[in-house]
Amino acid sequence: MTPVFARTIVGKTRWLLCHRHGWFSQCHFLQQVYAVSYGFDFDNLWFYVHDNGSYASNEWINDNGTWYWLDESGELPISAGISKDGYLYNDDGIYVPLNDGQCHFVNQDMYNLLQVNMTADQVVSILGQPHYLEDTYTYSSVYSNHTYVTYEWYTEGAKGEVLVHFDNGRVSDFWAYWN
Repeated sequence: MTPVFARTIVGKTRWLLCHRHGWFSQCHFLQQVYAVSYGFDFDNLWFYVHDNGSYASNEWINDNGTWYWLDESGELPISAGISKDGYLYNDDGIYVPLNDGQCHFVNQDMYNLLQVNMTADQVVSILGQPHYLEDTYTYSSVYSNHTYVTYEWYTEGAKGEVLVHFDNGRVSDFWAYWN
């Protein structure tokens, strides 16, 4: 559902963040709260307002060289999928190229080739380039330093995911779900 009260912003081409606290909702635009309402049921959703005040929906938006998909409700998706025109977007709604020879959908046969302690290069040689950087963090102690990174690959039609967790550049765990 696109919040009607946001249509008052005309002459701006910007992103709009809406979130809810209980039954109280706010929308932020350019770091200012400009609209408040009650009863909406969304949380931290992003919308895009065109120069004429209309909302983008079912379309790609190029923002500083990055392409974003906005779905039929005008929201920036919060999980990967395929746009109406057939292109893959990741968990942030960002376009993922599949025709570059480096990224492709993964299948169970590819997944079954993964092993703990593989290097990132070995994983990429099996699954192709990751579609999404899920998480990264570092841990340091007196005894050791660890850099943890989790990458995500999508299955056919973005209906499932393969996640591979690396510890200092080596696979420490991997898991998947299939639809």
